[in-house]
Parts: sequence; C-alpha cells; structure tokens
Amino acid sequence: MKTLKILVFITGLIPVLASAAFPAGQYTATFISESSPFGIATQGICIEDGGTWYSTTFSSWSGKWFLKGNDLHLHGNYDSGLGNDAFELTKVLPNNFSGYWQEWRDDGTYDNYLTVQFRKTGAVCALPVSASVSGGNPAQ
Repeated sequence: MKTLKILVFITGLIPVLASAAFPAGQYTATFISESSPFGIATQGICIEDGGTWYSTTFSSWSGKWFLKGNDLHLHGNYDSGLGNDAFELTKVLPNNFSGYWQEWRDDGTYDNYLTVQFRKTGAVCALPVSASVSGGNPAQ
C-alpha cells in the first residue's frame, strides 16, 4: 500500500515538474510564411505555467502547450475556434525556440505553413489584447 501511495504521489508531480522546467513568460514569435506571400512579422505570446498560452497581440488566440525534452509543442484556436494553430519548436538557447507553425481554418479558406522563432522578452506577461483589435488570421 505504501508503494502505491508513493507511485500516485510521483505520478501527480509529473505535470507540475514538466511545466516548471519551462521558462514561462512573455515571448515574441517572429515568423515568415513558407506558403503565402506574407513577409516577416511578429506576434506576442504569453506562455503560462500549467500548460496554457495566449496572445498579447491578437485577440481570442490561445491554447495549450507541453514540453518534452527540448521540444515545445503548442496548439490553439482563434476566431471562436474556426481558426487553428499548431507549433513544433526546439530549444536552441535557454530562452529561444525555433521551428514550424501551421495555421488553418476549418472551412478550408486559409492554410499557412511558417517557420517561427520564439524569443523570451520578459518574465511577466502582458495582458491579452482587447477583442476590438483582431481581424484576419494571426499569421497575416
């Protein structure tokens, strides 16, 4: 019985330890599209402890993340769930991740493949952007 209690305790700590190892805070995502004519642009992203993230520059854009080794995986939605994002990033420096981002709309009207770099700009996150500021897709 003692072994079972220890196993349950350790299993409960795994998500906490995984998220605690990641440097939560404010990031700037700099990206360039691989599949559309849009140039280089940036978005603000807040990575929160506990496995969630939100945008500080595009309204109602948020999701979940997890870290496995040096790989950071994020997924999320915008526009009331009609738009979707997935990021696959690898740590290249302690506060810098680089990788790929795919963005699409459920109705098939938009699909974009991008390369992206996340650079940590602060330990404290900015607030989510006001709903009146958005429009379009985060990668446009």
